[in-house]
Amino acid sequence: MGTARAISNNLERTSDLRVRPIPPPPRSRHSLKTMLSWAVQRNIFYQERDRIRAQFEANAVLTQPGQISSAIAAGEATLAEYSHPDPYTVPTAYGGSKYARNPPVPGEMEVVNDFGRESYVVPGKH
Repeated sequence: MGTARAISNNLERTSDLRVRPIPPPPRSRHSLKTMLSWAVQRNIFYQERDRIRAQFEANAVLTQPGQISSAIAAGEATLAEYSHPDPYTVPTAYGGSKYARNPPVPGEMEVVNDFGRESYVVPGKH
């Protein structure tokens, strides 16, 4: 009887919980990354981010499958239209200007940490 009461209390508590917002879909993320290639300055990017987010929010109320698929197709066409010919790459990422600038030391080379302090150099140390 105690278990049934605990389950009913748990159900009452979970029914009062609010639904967390769904994270933005990958298309929203991809469109923001594409816009970052065009507007590297943050103040311009923030204005464009708000404009893009408003477009996604306007399409969030669509419920008919045909409307949803046409909105997705239109959005993907717009994204393809805005794609940058030379997209921005973080300098330290693959393809960036600083990627592999300091490559690791090859394995066949030996690093001597006590250079000048070897036993045959220091007098009295044998």
